[in-house]
Amino acid sequence: MHITGKWFNYGIIMLVIILDLNMWKNQIFYSPFLFGQYTDPGSYIYTVTDTKFLETANETTLSYAWRSQNINPATNQSFATTDPRMNSKYLDFALAVKGIAFIPSIAAFLTFGCLIWRYGREEFVVEKVLEDLDKVDGVVIEEIDVEDADTSREKLTASTDSRQNGIADGGGVSELPSDGTPVLLGMQHVTYV
Repeated sequence: MHITGKWFNYGIIMLVIILDLNMWKNQIFYSPFLFGQYTDPGSYIYTVTDTKFLETANETTLSYAWRSQNINPATNQSFATTDPRMNSKYLDFALAVKGIAFIPSIAAFLTFGCLIWRYGREEFVVEKVLEDLDKVDGVVIEEIDVEDADTSREKLTASTDSRQNGIADGGGVSELPSDGTPVLLGMQHVTYV
């Protein structure tokens, strides 16, 4: 199994997106009652901290109306006074409205898939060589010219003359350095097959 750098980087990101979608699912299907919570008329969430009460609680006893009207004999106050209020509100939107939040996720997955389809496949040099040549065994050398051969010779001749004579040609100062540094005129691409 061979994993390149881009798959290692972006594959982990896709796993994180999947974990984020799991948290999105938890938010979409959240219900205060399932977590031992209830809401007041202003939609603020209250959490019941008495675990023994939660073992026998039902939807009637786990409501703001019941918790605020009944007195806890241990504290001589209503049950609601001991329940911490969160700053969050539970607005109980319909599932169809909550589902709109999934549209950007679908768009991200489609975009990721299209980018993989378009740019994720690599063409190897060996495949290109084998398309052009029959049963290659050994080394293939391709000549890659940086400039035309005639243009290169003209520039080399003109530059050498200019450097030797210390004058500029019609196009400007010579392109060969005066310190004798070599100039790249062409290169070869070597592929081992």
